[in-house]
Amino acid sequence: MTEVITDKKMQFITWLITTITDKCPTIDEIREMNKEIRKHST
Repeated sequence: MTEVITDKKMQFITWLITTITDKCPTIDEIREMNKEIRKHST
């Protein structure tokens, strides 16, 4: 079963990523946050 990603979901995901990365001054911090996100995502 494949989930359809709607435009609204996509916009939200994009907004979330840009908001998070704006708060991280370095690429290493972004990578650390990505590791945390991966731990919690399925």
